[in-house]
Amino acid sequence: MNALERSLIEKAGYANGWENVLESTPERVVMFSARHKAEAVISPADESTWRVEITKGPPLSKLGRSFPVLPGPADPFCAAPSSLSPL
Repeated sequence: MNALERSLIEKAGYANGWENVLESTPERVVMFSARHKAEAVISPADESTWRVEITKGPPLSKLGRSFPVLPGPADPFCAAPSSLSPL
């Protein structure tokens, strides 16, 4: 992913409670929050889909309110741009 895509992911993450960026490379963005001690890895799945994996301390109760059909705690899920709220 290019620098603009990474910046938009970081901005959206920050606006939704993922305050810290641990890693930002062309392959992935890793964000975490001190509030809920969770870590998210966002990477491109294909041209129009993002792979989101909650790797540590998932706040499933909070995520479940916005995304009622989530996979298990260790399973990644994919988000298409049309399913995301506008930045």
